[in-house]
Amino acid sequence: MGTSTKDLEAGKVDSIYQVYPCAVEACFQAVIDVARDSKYYVFMKDEVRGLVVLMNIPGFVDTTEVGVFFTELPKQQGVKIELSSRSSPAKKAVAKVLFSELSGRFK
Repeated sequence: MGTSTKDLEAGKVDSIYQVYPCAVEACFQAVIDVARDSKYYVFMKDEVRGLVVLMNIPGFVDTTEVGVFFTELPKQQGVKIELSSRSSPAKKAVAKVLFSELSGRFK
């Protein structure tokens, strides 16, 4: 696609994350669904790399990117979903919406 995700990957050091009891595929699709319901623009989705990039976050410049990373945990402990962005406020805004919705779906 020609798009660099280096900044988002490097920002995982300061990510906000939650762990959910679901398969990666189910978590991935749920994130896409919540993003679309929330009117976020799904700029990139790559199931192989476990990455979704969201843009058009209300209240922020429409090109602000928030990366959503998926890591399957060992021994069926669930999936770690990490949010990364160069904008801490945008990352927190997405976390509030996304994690609230996912907590309702995956208990």
